Amino acid sequence: SGAVRAGDALYRDADHWLCGNCGHEHGPVTDNFKDSAVIRRSPVDRIGPGFASSLPAFAARMEFREFLCGACGVRFDTEIARTDDSVLHDLTIDRQ
Repeated sequence: SGAVRAGDALYRDADHWLCGNCGHEHGPVTDNFKDSAVIRRSPVDRIGPGFASSLPAFAARMEFREFLCGACGVRFDTEIARTDDSVLHDLTIDRQ
């Protein structure tokens, strides 16, 4: 298929992001694959004991985001961000 690994469960071919588990397309490689993923949002303190904050007001402004394949549910990526921040675009393919 010519797919190249781009992450633990994320692949790409010449034109599209692909789920490494089921092959579902997640948009063109020129776009952010996270935009086509299902996003599960959780409070940061639910990640585990090391992420609990002693400052509830600060913790309430942060979230843990998991980016999942909408077809099979495999997780592609995660990020911790402020609740009002845009989704990070942290993987770009140079098409030269």
